[in-house]
Amino acid sequence: MSTFEVDSKGAKFDISLSLDAIDLETDAFVIELQPDNKPALAIEAHNIANILYTSGSTGIPKGVMLEQRGIARLTKSADYVRFDRDQKFLFMAPLAFGASTLEIWPALLNGAQLVICPVFQPSLDELHTILRDYNVSTIWLTAGLFHQMADRYLQDLPALKQIMAGGDILSLPSTLSLFN
Repeated sequence: MSTFEVDSKGAKFDISLSLDAIDLETDAFVIELQPDNKPALAIEAHNIANILYTSGSTGIPKGVMLEQRGIARLTKSADYVRFDRDQKFLFMAPLAFGASTLEIWPALLNGAQLVICPVFQPSLDELHTILRDYNVSTIWLTAGLFHQMADRYLQDLPALKQIMAGGDILSLPSTLSLFN
């Protein structure tokens, strides 16, 4: 959490949590003993699911609270992209960036796989290798990264079926290169 984020929340002291780590291999037996049914939760549509920080057109980022209903509307029954259990989404955006909403929640809410990018700020070659080796089917790219990847790196990825891109205008030649 950045200093700005803590300051904007008005925190008067250091906030830290003490959490137990779960080792999926060591704790497999205990995990198997857990019931298969969903736990009863008192979650309402208006409850906050996530907080993002805008890029701040004024130079001062602002916290934006996303409600459960907004994320559900964005990711459930969407008609602009397939969000289903057959997809593998790559998660590489910072959590405070809006794109993370399109990387994390569609996978988790629709039973798909979420591939956590194993490299912080991968090079174009590294990103291509990650997409290929993990058989990623769905990615979100900024327009700038899309332009860099489209002509050279997105051609030989048979598992890649869906590319979401935005944040700026996409060039027609880069977009058309995907269809040749």
